[in-house]
Amino acid sequence: MILENYYRFKFAFSNCKNYVDLIERGSEVIQEIETFRELGVAYMDSEDDYHRFVIDTNDKRKIKRLKRMGFIKVDEDGLFS
Repeated sequence: MILENYYRFKFAFSNCKNYVDLIERGSEVIQEIETFRELGVAYMDSEDDYHRFVIDTNDKRKIKRLKRMGFIKVDEDGLFS
């Protein structure tokens, strides 16, 4: 199963109001990206603040975890299915 997630850093930091908020959110973003890497998710490309992460796996535990993190199923052509 191919799963994909587009990450927008612009939106990840949009609710921050001070340095403490920025630092806390930055730490959360780093943890999420480290989790992607640990699960074998590939960083594909970026364009205008759209960062694309993709994984092709049949591991049901990974699939469940990634879906909870916002990944969605796509077909071979990258279309949402």
